[in-house]
Amino acid sequence: MAKHTEEFKYRVVQEYLSGALGYLALSKKYDLQYSTVRRWVGWYQAHGMEGLTKKFTHYNAEFKLSVLRYVWDNALSYSQAAT
Repeated sequence: MAKHTEEFKYRVVQEYLSGALGYLALSKKYDLQYSTVRRWVGWYQAHGMEGLTKKFTHYNAEFKLSVLRYVWDNALSYSQAAT
């Protein structure tokens, strides 16, 4: 089972998006890593609720290579590529 439910992640993201608290304050409030809150918000902004669901996928080598080429061609960071 996942450490945090989708509902919990959504609640944290919505609290951030409401403007009430920033990443650091939310991470302290919920005893989370700062980067975790930031990552959840990024995933939600990029993919909506689907970005907060846990997925177990396996990618073939061809797909992985195409992602690497895209990252290199567009000078993306690893977190941007993951999003």
